[in-house]
Amino acid sequence: MSIEITQPGLATSVQDRGRFGYYHLGLPQGGALDQYSYELANALVGNTEGEAALECTYMGSAMTASE
Repeated sequence: MSIEITQPGLATSVQDRGRFGYYHLGLPQGGALDQYSYELANALVGNTEGEAALECTYMGSAMTASE
């Protein structure tokens, strides 16, 4: 399966769970803003835990999925 992004949207980014344990080095956790939706989306499409996901903020993006 492939996904073609025809319009990226205003603020679409690739996110994962973030990085834990590096704040003392000046690196914030980061990762998906809505962790619950991020985990749910991965489960719904059959991804393993921790796979990256597209996070669409503000105006949504346009995508086409094909096999």
